[in-house]
Amino acid sequence: MNRITSFCHTIACVGLIAGFCAVGTRAQVIITEVQPVPAAGEPEWIELVNASAAHVALRSWQVCDPRGCVQLPDVMVRPGGMCVLTRDSIALREQRYISDNVIVRTVALPSLNNTTDTLLLMKGASVVDSLGYDVRSSDRGRSIERCGVERGGSVLWEARWTVSTAFDSATCGGINTAVVSEQDYRLRGVRTTRERVIVVVANDGTRSGGQRRVRCVVDDDVFDTVIGPLRAGDVVEWNLPDAVSGGRARVQSRQITVQVEGSDDRPENDLLRARITSPPIAGTLMINEVLAQPRSAECDFVEVWNGTEDDVDLADWIIETARGVQYRCVPPLTIPVGGFGVLCANLSSPPMQRVEHRARTSPTLSITQERELVVLCTPEGLRVDSMWYDRAYHHPRLATPEGVSLEKRDARMRSEHAAAWTSCAALERATPGVPNSIVQQPASIATLVAEPHVMSSDPMHPRCTTRISWSIPFQQARARIDVLDEAGYLRQTLCNSCFIAAEGSIAWDGIDTGGRRVEPGPYVVTILAVDADTSDVIRGRCLVVVAE
Repeated sequence: MNRITSFCHTIACVGLIAGFCAVGTRAQVIITEVQPVPAAGEPEWIELVNASAAHVALRSWQVCDPRGCVQLPDVMVRPGGMCVLTRDSIALREQRYISDNVIVRTVALPSLNNTTDTLLLMKGASVVDSLGYDVRSSDRGRSIERCGVERGGSVLWEARWTVSTAFDSATCGGINTAVVSEQDYRLRGVRTTRERVIVVVANDGTRSGGQRRVRCVVDDDVFDTVIGPLRAGDVVEWNLPDAVSGGRARVQSRQITVQVEGSDDRPENDLLRARITSPPIAGTLMINEVLAQPRSAECDFVEVWNGTEDDVDLADWIIETARGVQYRCVPPLTIPVGGFGVLCANLSSPPMQRVEHRARTSPTLSITQERELVVLCTPEGLRVDSMWYDRAYHHPRLATPEGVSLEKRDARMRSEHAAAWTSCAALERATPGVPNSIVQQPASIATLVAEPHVMSSDPMHPRCTTRISWSIPFQQARARIDVLDEAGYLRQTLCNSCFIAAEGSIAWDGIDTGGRRVEPGPYVVTILAVDADTSDVIRGRCLVVVAE
């Protein structure tokens, strides 16, 4: 029987299954922690513990996987002592602090698979301990720990395994995070909601504990509170003051240090450091335009206006919806002071290619077309601005909202108010990356200007096209723009019942309604605009001369 066949036979005998599993916990030496997917620079390693009351020599022991076995070094492990096996002991000690009481040896370990694998700890032909693991992608980089309960200074090891919750991803040469101690107040972490920063503290010990002071330092600000008494398993949340999560004069990355004061069995989990992005003062970084019903070749987008006094880097910022989906900005995206940045579903979309400051999101941005809450958050999830995208906010005179964005009437208006939003009135139907179409100040009279006002009838001439620009005293209007010859006959309609803004332009290439170039001579361009809100009517005209 060859080695691999023998290994498979052994596995069948002990009945290993996918996931975390083990043969038992009464062996002399057991596997207590494995790191199959370490961070860059750290070698793979296996941690062993002598669970017996006598010294154990490892000279006849082996570690095996389905591909082969490796002989362990001739070392003596004291009762309760640890031995860490790794491919490079020097590199491991450079990456992690390991007590001098822990034996660390370089061994040509089998290559631990990053996803699934099975390990056997063998003494001669006998299986002493085993582990089968299946690492989820979300847990990669963290070690796999054996669970246990600490009583009277010793650990009662269990057959259960779990992913390490250590702040630095593993407890190599130390007591596992999966081991329950008698007295253990633990900082579970710092988390954020849309509104607050919260410190989570738990009594993970097996006995009740008394009051403990929790101290939090955020840059130069110091806060503290008293928690407890806590029974075993109790969890409390401390909402940090608004000064931590509230807006500041500028967007800042702030260092948070939290410590549970006093002493217990696990002091290593009583100190926590984290960073949060402090949002700016409300009303200075705001959602300014949203497209949720794009046409073909277009895409959903959210435009953000920067009204702060600094450029703002939106790398890893979040667009969150009422469905709980978080769309994270894929950098780079820095919005200059007074400028606009666009988070979109597709960078290659033709409208997006014209936008200077843009970035895609992960997953792909998708906003519900009927009604959707859109929230702009910092990378940690603190709310910066929010608005309701509602199809009913579009102007009632708009024929269809397809391809038409919702624009804010003024970038400084509060985003959550329905009255702040209306349909984009630009002929392009959206204005990502530039000022909104409806913020243009209406003129007092209607003006229509052709530039150049003399154009050529030769299609190869550089002046074979003219731009017709208008300025009307309405913020939004329905308009018709026609081209008439000197006899008053209609030769071309450039815009018929278009939804237009106070200012805009359209091109005429000298082509009539039949698709032919018009003959040389004078032509009159007329505009008829009806105010979308009051139905007031205004007219304007200009002259265009078509030369040879």
